Amino acid sequence: MQASDLAGINLDYRPKSYFWPLGLETHLLSRVKGAERKAALKALIDAGRLEEIPEQLAKSGLTEAERRSLGRIHPAFMGGEYLPDLMPNEVMIARITIASTTQDVTCVYARRGKDRIHYRVVDEYGGDTLSGTTSRTSTLPLTLGDLEEFFSGAWSLLEVLGMNFSEDGYDEDEMQSFVVGIDSEFYPQLEHLYRSKISEMAADHGIDDEEKDVEADDEIVISAFERDFPADAAALEKLIKEFTSSWPAPTSYGSEFFQASKRSRLRRQAIEFQSEKKRLPDREELAALTA
Repeated sequence: MQASDLAGINLDYRPKSYFWPLGLETHLLSRVKGAERKAALKALIDAGRLEEIPEQLAKSGLTEAERRSLGRIHPAFMGGEYLPDLMPNEVMIARITIASTTQDVTCVYARRGKDRIHYRVVDEYGGDTLSGTTSRTSTLPLTLGDLEEFFSGAWSLLEVLGMNFSEDGYDEDEMQSFVVGIDSEFYPQLEHLYRSKISEMAADHGIDDEEKDVEADDEIVISAFERDFPADAAALEKLIKEFTSSWPAPTSYGSEFFQASKRSRLRRQAIEFQSEKKRLPDREELAALTA
């Protein structure tokens, strides 16, 4: 996706309303907090199986006991379940889900007031991940451009990606995969807008094609070495594991991949050393390769 794709997005698009009268499907999907429950609910709606929707899926929020029960299945099932409860006449108009351990969700809520629409950006941590202006009002529904500006001003997805992927070279595939969902029942192009911005970010900061070719070449060399010299490959893997055991534990999703890339480069250098010296490097020689 190129930056030029932004030209196909109508930032002036404004939905007619966020509130009743709306279709039952839109009403249900705009009030369910849990990411996994919402996905399951949407699958049933898309399949035309409305009569099969269980009560637990259609509930806006769950009890603490129900949330703990979901969390025991997998922490990701708790995603969205700790968002603030919706007020009467309030709906979710936008939500972004990221691939953190608990699949964190950040949302924009909209509530109908007497004369104006009241908006708030909410997270699952009592506002601890938010900054800037987190509430506003308007007389009409926001345009797509206004919504994105308000949402990003309170919680910047691009800053989150920067914190997680700067060390990994802003790999676009990894960043796009990290963003599990960008959803809105009212703004059909919201996901396209954000995905385009992620592509722009990767193009501005990411590794170039030459670096990607080097990584691909490393993988080919390593695979051939493992195939042709399995005993040496096993010994090398043990050496690298011992050598890298002192590396600091990765603190983010992106730093994991950065360390994996460093290990891959180290394997390639050690294989080249073995090819030249006819033996594997020792620990000190391995350290010299990383200098």
